[in-house]
Amino acid sequence: MSNTRFIFVHGLSGWGSYDAAYRWMPYWGMRGGDLIAFLRDKGYDSYAASVSPTGSAWDRTCELYAQIAGTRVDYGTVHSQTFRHERFERDFSACPLIPDWGEETRLVLIGHSFGGATVRMFAELLARTVREIQGALPQPLLIETADRDALERAMRCYNGKPLVCFADGDPGRQNEILPLLKKYGGVAVVHGAAIRADCEPAFSAGEKGVEYVRYDYV
Repeated sequence: MSNTRFIFVHGLSGWGSYDAAYRWMPYWGMRGGDLIAFLRDKGYDSYAASVSPTGSAWDRTCELYAQIAGTRVDYGTVHSQTFRHERFERDFSACPLIPDWGEETRLVLIGHSFGGATVRMFAELLARTVREIQGALPQPLLIETADRDALERAMRCYNGKPLVCFADGDPGRQNEILPLLKKYGGVAVVHGAAIRADCEPAFSAGEKGVEYVRYDYV
């Protein structure tokens, strides 16, 4: 669980850790005590996001992304003009929801009530980003994520053979990624260190019928 972060997203009329109300009445565990604090005591790195209590799924998704990424809320030009509200909102650059996380961090999003719709739209917009980037750039897009579900969503909407980065020879990662590569006809882009020189390769894509290419850092 050391690389897993649990993010709880409240429903309509709710509140999270960025809101003053959370300090005296936590949304998660109103009557039984602060659930987030309880989970942290048990070793589960948990966080309570604060999204609009009355906003649309789109607005709440943009706010959730900004808190996780540690950036300014941006609802987008078209959306903000269509619904006649400001494009930009609070900047979370100095106070991200998760203070330290990287490429190997796995995010688990848990939504209550309309928080569930917010989480689903969050995943959809991330997948849509793949299509937008592919449409804007002539170069092939290389997907790299530690989240299996996010990877599958990206591969599902990828235009052409999905290129997936595999930087290590961890068997657990192989068991997650290789079935997806076979399912979507993807190509594993493997760092040379993940392939051993002896007869038992750390990365066994070739043995399992998956196409792969090797690269080395310069």
